[in-house]
Amino acid sequence: HDHFHGGEIGLWTAFLRDQGVSVLTNRGVRLEHNGASLWLCGVDDLTEAEPDLAAALAGRRDGEVAILLSHHPDFFFEAAAVDVDLTLAGHTHGGQVAHLGKVLHHTRLGFWDGMFTEGESRLFVSRGVGVTFLPVRIGVDAELAFLRLRTAR
Repeated sequence: HDHFHGGEIGLWTAFLRDQGVSVLTNRGVRLEHNGASLWLCGVDDLTEAEPDLAAALAGRRDGEVAILLSHHPDFFFEAAAVDVDLTLAGHTHGGQVAHLGKVLHHTRLGFWDGMFTEGESRLFVSRGVGVTFLPVRIGVDAELAFLRLRTAR
């Protein structure tokens, strides 16, 4: 939503960087702990910009666990096709208004909320805590998700 609120996305990105935040727009970073590593990366928005998964994964080691941050969950199949282990997304607000056929059409592929699997890849879609367009939630609780990552070893 940063792309259509406040005009120039570059100003928002510069502000975050000035505050010491690593902005992962079409790029990634290696996180290391106790001799193990994972590749944490992000792509730009699917509908408002140009996600570049190849750029986000550039630098990932062969076989290294990859976690992708993608605002839009419908980018999941692209991530699964290149063996991204886990994609974390939001965007849908869980449909925001239940019993009206998911009136906010924020996913064309049915990724409203929860965990999804494609081969060895996983997608988690959070309902989030906010709203979009309509300033209400009806029958769709807000969600602040905590995920525990564990090694396969």
